[in-house]
Amino acid sequence: MAEFYGGVLFIVEAGAGAHLAVVADEDSDVGLVGHNMSELVEQLGEHLVAPPRTSAVGNTAV
Repeated sequence: MAEFYGGVLFIVEAGAGAHLAVVADEDSDVGLVGHNMSELVEQLGEHLVAPPRTSAVGNTAV
């Protein structure tokens, strides 16, 4: 979680190679936002996998 002028940025791990980011108003309930993000990751986690990228030339991960 990072605070900035006017808001809060939340970033959580959401699966293999994936993250979920949310920007909320500075007066948001950070506990509620975090809880809802955790629930979303639990529900969608298996669909939020980001496999390693490969280069166009070969099959090596970038």
